[in-house]
Amino acid sequence: HELNLLRHSLQNCNHSLRVSSDPLGWGMQAMMDQYLQGHPRRNQLQSLAETVLDCRHLQSLPFRLYGAMLGSQVSGIHKKNNHERHALDELIKESLQYQEQFVTNDQQRQNRRLVKEQHSSINRVMLAMVLLAPGVFDDASKNKVKL
Repeated sequence: HELNLLRHSLQNCNHSLRVSSDPLGWGMQAMMDQYLQGHPRRNQLQSLAETVLDCRHLQSLPFRLYGAMLGSQVSGIHKKNNHERHALDELIKESLQYQEQFVTNDQQRQNRRLVKEQHSSINRVMLAMVLLAPGVFDDASKNKVKL
């Protein structure tokens, strides 16, 4: 029932169909687009996919990149071709390595009472959501995650 209400409100409101180049905004728009008849943003979203799904976003606010990754997976945009699927798989692996450095460093920081990674909780929650999205890994046992 809630999805029908959401679909109705999205289809009948006068919202802009422009697409954000911000990774988190792009990811949320990718998820919302699946509820709009005809997927009016699909082509625009696809054209920005390579820009927003870029590992350089790990260096600032990783949760924004994880939002884009989640939107890509939920909407199916990453499935358009094998290259994009492979690129998203590599991005997931890089994200896990990036977060793992903070797990290791957290142990060292506890000994020296240093400040933790900024936004560590939201980064880890968003990465966990990416990992829980359907079809992320064919064999999840190969990829152990320390959260």
